[in-house]
Amino acid sequence: DMSFQKVDDNFEYRVGTKVAMAVYLDEVPPSAGNVAPGNGTVPAEEVGLICGPEKRVNIYTGEVTRVGEHHVAYNINTFKGFSGALVFLVDGPAQHAFVPKAEYGKVIAVHAGYDSGSDSNIGFKIGKSSPPPGSS
Repeated sequence: DMSFQKVDDNFEYRVGTKVAMAVYLDEVPPSAGNVAPGNGTVPAEEVGLICGPEKRVNIYTGEVTRVGEHHVAYNINTFKGFSGALVFLVDGPAQHAFVPKAEYGKVIAVHAGYDSGSDSNIGFKIGKSSPPPGSS
């Protein structure tokens, strides 16, 4: 079964929540050679180590960095073409205790893209939760 379930409507979106996206990478994005900090370049033979192999699904991980009324921001490394990917909760010991185990693997947002104003990736929330006070 290749489907996802959304988080419970009462799920509490919180900064620090561990998240991931699964994206099929048909080919390494042209922008992938410029992924090093400080706008440096990465040698072509190393780009696959960062992006993942072509012609397969790759998992990209990060955590929620900001919670808005209708969106979440996260630090997952993304490339052009990832918009529409599902952002889901990571399972295992790396996940915070405040995330119920019953929610592991469930979708919290749909990736919308990179927001240069906030220098972060954002996704539109799925569910009906409002942000905790002071987290916007």
